[in-house]
Amino acid sequence: MLAAVISSEAEGITGGCGGGAATIVLSGSHTIGTINDVKADLIEAIRSSTESVVDLAKVEDADLSLIQLLLAAQKTATKMGKIFRIFGKPSETVVRALAVGGFIEAGSPKVGPAVRNPLWSWQEEV
Repeated sequence: MLAAVISSEAEGITGGCGGGAATIVLSGSHTIGTINDVKADLIEAIRSSTESVVDLAKVEDADLSLIQLLLAAQKTATKMGKIFRIFGKPSETVVRALAVGGFIEAGSPKVGPAVRNPLWSWQEEV
């Protein structure tokens, strides 16, 4: 049962929300210039469901603003007693942004020693 549908192909954001879980699939470019579109969809997903799942496999361009937004969304969901997680392995572009930010080790599927965050746990499953 879908309570709301989040869809915006122009910005590369699609997904659905229900009372249980919300899935947001990001594709295309998600950088500082477009991040507010993603922010609005993440807020709606967190508010309207008990679990929010983000698929980053189709992201073609990303910078640290996307990573920061995902971390903020995780923190918000946790404060609200909700689940926020990444589905599957992100695109290589997202992996590079994570490495640039020091969240993972460059060239390695392991989580970086300085930052241990369960949001990036997909890394350890590779």
